[in-house]
Amino acid sequence: MPTPDDLKIDKDSLDEALMRQPELLYEAGEASALAVSLRDQASDNVKRVDAEVALDIRDNAAKSGDKITEAAVAAEVLTTKEHKKAIEDLNAAKLSADKAGALREAFHARSQMLRSLVELYVAGYFSSRSVSSSNPKVGEVQVNTTRAKLSGKREEIASRVRERVARTRLTDAS
Repeated sequence: MPTPDDLKIDKDSLDEALMRQPELLYEAGEASALAVSLRDQASDNVKRVDAEVALDIRDNAAKSGDKITEAAVAAEVLTTKEHKKAIEDLNAAKLSADKAGALREAFHARSQMLRSLVELYVAGYFSSRSVSSSNPKVGEVQVNTTRAKLSGKREEIASRVRERVARTRLTDAS
């Protein structure tokens, strides 16, 4: 199951992050679905426990010859340890489902962030600030030389990233 630590993106390993993203998103979605299912089971359990306790209360009242109203039965159900335990379990399941849903949404946001980071990488955002010099003419030559070298590398890497994204989209579409 993915964790919040898996949301972190290393901008120097975008290709790896892109390749792993579909798997993480699937796992987060699967964990969210399981948590929602457990929450729904806990909700059904509260109803079942309350019905069983209410039946016991009515049976005990009938055995003792007491008359009891539905309002009194409902009020007494709320005070039983069985009801309180079922409610605690439901609240824990709701919290887990909410956390799993938030993590799933965070992985959707991570997908968008990866796209943006790849666009920035292809545009040279991360490399343009690495070249400087105190002499403007030398600095300009260094900048132009470095930009030319990086442009070729950027195109090569961008091409690989585009290929991987296309493969990932094909895999996701299947």
